[in-house]
Amino acid sequence: MRLIGWLKVSWIGIVAGVLLFPAMSLGGTYTASLIQGKTVEEANSILADQIDSLVGRVKKLETSVEQQEKINSQQETINQLQVQLNEAQTLTNATSQQDVSILNETIQTQNATITQQQATIKSLQNSQTALQTSQSEQAHQIECDRLKWETLSWGNVALVNTDVVKWYEEVKEEEDQWRLSGKTDEELAKAKSLYDTYIATCGR
Repeated sequence: MRLIGWLKVSWIGIVAGVLLFPAMSLGGTYTASLIQGKTVEEANSILADQIDSLVGRVKKLETSVEQQEKINSQQETINQLQVQLNEAQTLTNATSQQDVSILNETIQTQNATITQQQATIKSLQNSQTALQTSQSEQAHQIECDRLKWETLSWGNVALVNTDVVKWYEEVKEEEDQWRLSGKTDEELAKAKSLYDTYIATCGR
């Protein structure tokens, strides 16, 4: 603190000297002219006024230096705060980028999981569709077997309740004889209905 005070006084002295030297060197002649022919009291009064003027200038200069020191100190504080602000901003940006990176990784993981789940669901759906198709085909085959075996109790004994297609084809070929044997149109129509139902459902 003493060193700073000494530097401050020295600085004021140097500046005062620079500013006042011309005034003193040039003003000496002016001051001498002011006191020339004056009484001692008047000369002392004039010199006192000159000294007061010089002291006032020195005080103003000292005040100006103190204000400049305050401004410099405030500027240094501002610079330090700016550095701290920049560091905080840099840290915030780094943290934000890290958070964004973590969020992107989480999203990618979730997307991969969703894609895998969708593939699993698609596979299950395909399996279910295949199972339903198989069950439908099996049901269709069972129905066709039932229709194939369904005949009337008359006709070729070897084909009764065995093969409706062959059974009806023989009935159709011998329709006239079956009419002569007493088969009615209703019975012949029913035989044809069994055959038509099988063909429509199962084909030949």
